[in-house]
Amino acid sequence: MRYQDRQAANDAVTGGDNWQLDAAASRPMRLHSGFTMMNTLVGAIYDGPGESPPWRSALHALRDAFEAKHVSLTISPDDVRDSEVPCDTDTVRTDGVQAFQLHNFALDPFSGVDPGTIATPDELLGPAWFETALYREYLVPLDLGPLLGVDLRTSDGTACRIRVARASGMPAFTEPERSLCRVLLPHLQRAIQIQARCDTRRGEQQLYSGVIDRLQLGIIGFDAAGRVLATNREADRILELRDGLRLIDRRLHLDRHIEDRRLNALLAEAAHSAGLQTPELIPGLSVRRSSGSGSLSLLLRSVPPRFSTSGQPRPVSILFLRDSETGGSRMSADALQRRFGLSRMEAALAQCLVDGLTLEESAVQLGLKQAVARNYLRFIFSKTGVTRQTMLVRKLAGWTASLG
Repeated sequence: MRYQDRQAANDAVTGGDNWQLDAAASRPMRLHSGFTMMNTLVGAIYDGPGESPPWRSALHALRDAFEAKHVSLTISPDDVRDSEVPCDTDTVRTDGVQAFQLHNFALDPFSGVDPGTIATPDELLGPAWFETALYREYLVPLDLGPLLGVDLRTSDGTACRIRVARASGMPAFTEPERSLCRVLLPHLQRAIQIQARCDTRRGEQQLYSGVIDRLQLGIIGFDAAGRVLATNREADRILELRDGLRLIDRRLHLDRHIEDRRLNALLAEAAHSAGLQTPELIPGLSVRRSSGSGSLSLLLRSVPPRFSTSGQPRPVSILFLRDSETGGSRMSADALQRRFGLSRMEAALAQCLVDGLTLEESAVQLGLKQAVARNYLRFIFSKTGVTRQTMLVRKLAGWTASLG
């Protein structure tokens, strides 16, 4: 980028006192050139967090704007060397850049400089800068000369270092270029904060996804027309068995006709309830498998409306699946025992009921007499605050689903 373009960009944001020397006819052209360049730089900065690799366009735009040979951005969420994320342009030798990044932390001449201070190493160290190991052993072999640097710290504690290096023999950085850098720094700081928030959100999503997988809880998202939008790992496993339910042309079908009609009715009810601000639990459904294996428990939950900036359809309802044949049943029984103060046998009986078994079938599976099972059921009613078996199943299934 020509010096005149950089000067125009600086004039566009600082007022441009030296415009008094220009002909009046050239001012609109210079103003347009300056704002165009600023728009390119600022846009690239805010696109940085979403790029792969991150910040590539922004660093290349900065390199061009400052006529640099190499630009690097190092981000550290907690200002610890081991957690740094380096990003750089690729106009110098990769091995030299890696060596520079490896030793830069210990040799950095900008260490201790107040955040936001734009400086060059020779300003900080004087002539001694040209005798340092960093300059002689890393910058000179890479044919790098003038170096401009600034450290930033965001409000959430994220530290970042920006270094702009020109080729050896190029002129030093001018005051107008430093002014342009000062204008860009707040945008870069905000963009890094956006990246930190996005990284935190992605980390939370991965954590929740891992918890759901350990609970062996299948999840299927539906749009307003009842089409499947997304599935998690456990739901995929259940669907691959094609035992009791299957996925055909993005629609979920149950093997038994009566159950399939009931599911479609529940999906329609959930879509109708999706406009409510408070998520609503739709009555559950127990699905018998064609193979005779343990039943599947299905619980549908409507999703409150949310604005989507991605343009992608969002689910209006979520279906939770539990397979009584998996190890997740025992783990959920332990959770029920802790949550509601149930005894081991009460929790086991409650889990059987949530899995879709009748009280009689549950008694047989647990080796209990029916009279004893009914007594356990009364204790469960008392501890969970319900009075009917259907209410119990709905409450326990809803609590299990809420864990996701």
